[in-house]
Amino acid sequence: MEQKKPTRNYTERINIANIKKITVRMAELGITMSDLSQKSGVAISTLSKGLSGKSKMSLTTIHKIAKTLQCSVCDL
Repeated sequence: MEQKKPTRNYTERINIANIKKITVRMAELGITMSDLSQKSGVAISTLSKGLSGKSKMSLTTIHKIAKTLQCSVCDL
């Protein structure tokens, strides 16, 4: 039996959930997008596009963000 590929809606829901968790964690730590960019080494344009939902963030980017936000990728 073939496995179904995730639908676009499933992928979008994951990204929206990740964005919300990242922004909540940033608020908890009092970290701005500029701070997150500097501390994580992720370009502010990448963060801006990713957090606004205009583009998807790679697992590498999410890992850098999680490390900076002092949590695991699973938490995001």
